[in-house]
Amino acid sequence: MKWFAFAILGILIVLIVASGVQNLADTFSGPTSAALAADYARAERIRQDAELSAVWAPLNALALSLFTYAVLGGAAAYLGALGAVHVRRSWHERRPDGRGLLPVEASDQGTARAALAGFHAAQIETARRPLVQTVPTTLTYSPSYAPQLEIEQHGCPEGATAAPTAAPPIAGQLPGLTDLAALGFRPSLESILLALGDAGEPITVPARALCHVALVGATGGGKSNLLRLLLPQLLAVGARVVLADPHFAPLDPESGEDWRPIAGRLHMAPAVSPAAIESLLGYLVDELDRRMAQRRAGERWGPPLFIAFDELPVIADQVPGALEQLGRLLREGRKVDLLAIGASQTMLVKVIGGDSSIRDAYRTAFYLGGDARSGAALLDLPQRDIDEGLLATGVAYLRSRATLPARLVRVPYASNTGVAGLLEGLGGMPDGSLVEAAPVEGSRSLIRPEAARALALFRQGLDLPQIVKELRGIESSAGRRYQDAARAVQQLLREALA
Repeated sequence: MKWFAFAILGILIVLIVASGVQNLADTFSGPTSAALAADYARAERIRQDAELSAVWAPLNALALSLFTYAVLGGAAAYLGALGAVHVRRSWHERRPDGRGLLPVEASDQGTARAALAGFHAAQIETARRPLVQTVPTTLTYSPSYAPQLEIEQHGCPEGATAAPTAAPPIAGQLPGLTDLAALGFRPSLESILLALGDAGEPITVPARALCHVALVGATGGGKSNLLRLLLPQLLAVGARVVLADPHFAPLDPESGEDWRPIAGRLHMAPAVSPAAIESLLGYLVDELDRRMAQRRAGERWGPPLFIAFDELPVIADQVPGALEQLGRLLREGRKVDLLAIGASQTMLVKVIGGDSSIRDAYRTAFYLGGDARSGAALLDLPQRDIDEGLLATGVAYLRSRATLPARLVRVPYASNTGVAGLLEGLGGMPDGSLVEAAPVEGSRSLIRPEAARALALFRQGLDLPQIVKELRGIESSAGRRYQDAARAVQQLLREALA
């Protein structure tokens, strides 16, 4: 019995110990009070988030719907505008403008140029054939110029370039295309012909009133014709003229324009290459300094000197510093009769560079179409008042001393016969500064701009090393490079003095 009682007691002790161990294990392995508090806080946040989501769910759905509708509406509006623009463009491309012209796609430029070349070839061939050119049968001049002048129809002289086919007057006022040769006009210091006005009266200004002249128009718009109208008149009245044109051709094979009678009477040979244009501009700046010094000393500085240049953006791109030099000539040259006649497709500062002083210096301006913003700035007219549809061949807007405010005018066609008539009997300049005119091949050539600048520096008293430094930028008077440059400068001086 004792053993049985001890056994029972042992079992009870084992059970009590096991129960205590289990309770102790449960105490250490179970969650702590901190964990329980964290779980409670997490559950509370989940409950609060659920309540907020229930509140904001309708608003989020509404915002998503509005965004979706806005995107779809914007896409529909864009597609609608794109379709409208396409329809308008298609309609515009099939409808000529006021000049009867249609726009050309960039991809069709080659075809357009080929077609235009064919048209010009046909016009040139027609001009070579004998024809009777019709000019206005009457030109009514204002009493301040001359009585009414009757001009009969006549044929073009053999070998002359014929004027384009006459066009009807604009708005029933301006005359049709008129050959300069038919006018019989003779320029003088007090009368430089700019254009024809209503009923054909000549619009003229004194040579000094020209100031700087701007010719703005698209390619083929008539800038070259205006140069051919103005330059021979200036030469005829005793002004010196120089020309800078990267695209100069003595005889234009396309239009038949013969520039040799003009080029042969220039103050120096036309500057065509970038190096020649750079030398010409350097010569003009030196001449400006010389004339300003003589002005300060109360001395006469010589006859007027005009620089005519074409393709201003090309010159600005090819000749470093060209715009700065031209800007100075335009700002200061008027005081000493050093003036400019500039032709360009645009006068926008963002295209030609520099600043607006280049554009604002012009006081006589022809606008032939193509860039209404430049036209408005040069003509002192609101852009809305410039009607591009009225600008046909030989018709331009003109702002000058004789036409304020600017108005439409007819520019005479400067045919080869008309140019020859202006230059008839003109040899060297009255002061003897111009070399013999060279209107035909084989005559004496004019000096190059670089040679003229070398001579001008020599006459200012600079010695050979100083001239080499000015022309070639070589400061040291020793070494092979200087010797080569010195020989070249000596050759330029011999050329200028020959």
